[in-house]
Amino acid sequence: MRKIWLSIAAAGLIASPLVGCDVSEDPFDGEDTTIGTDTGDDTFIEDTTPVAPDYFAILLTDRWDERCATSSVGAHGADIDAIGLFDPAADTQLVGYAAFARAKTAPPADGECNEYGYGDTDELKGAPDGALTSGFYSLYGGWALVEFDAAAQILDGYTVTVYEIGDDFCGGISSCVGDEGYDVYVATDLDCVGEGADGTDDTSACQLVQLTGDDGAAGEATIPVSLSAF
Repeated sequence: MRKIWLSIAAAGLIASPLVGCDVSEDPFDGEDTTIGTDTGDDTFIEDTTPVAPDYFAILLTDRWDERCATSSVGAHGADIDAIGLFDPAADTQLVGYAAFARAKTAPPADGECNEYGYGDTDELKGAPDGALTSGFYSLYGGWALVEFDAAAQILDGYTVTVYEIGDDFCGGISSCVGDEGYDVYVATDLDCVGEGADGTDDTSACQLVQLTGDDGAAGEATIPVSLSAF
């Protein structure tokens, strides 16, 4: 697992597909997280242990390879139907589905794949209800950031299930491209993305924990939340 600062320049989420992230050895550089202990004899022992943030959001980033042929109807990249948060300690009880969403596409700079018909972030919200050609949001090289019902906090040991319109929906259609790749992160909150001085999204305040490995995820995937390595 990696602690990651999501920056515009390194992550490429705004103008180009995700190609990498800056990894900070100390994700709290620049923040005052010092805690002091008064020993009672005029000696002050400084405790510089960082304080872990609270996490309320899930970030998905597309692993799309920019093949426009992946869809004849403009559903480019991973097609996300829903995102659910579950508590395995309570018989895998549903904590909530995505209830709030922000997203941004990052189409190829050459202008190809200009047909795009699946950009409604409302399709990310609620229980899975998508079909092969409706009811989902296509990442199109970009990202989607969601929070859950009742502002549920994402805790260590929970699981996140991402519902993608993938292989299971193709029904033997030979031209159907099903599972497509994406990465999953835990993020502090939906408002960590702000507007930068240049008018584009500023993601520098987003503290992230990557949940997927080097191969990412694809199709419907259930991913454990592990924050213990903080």
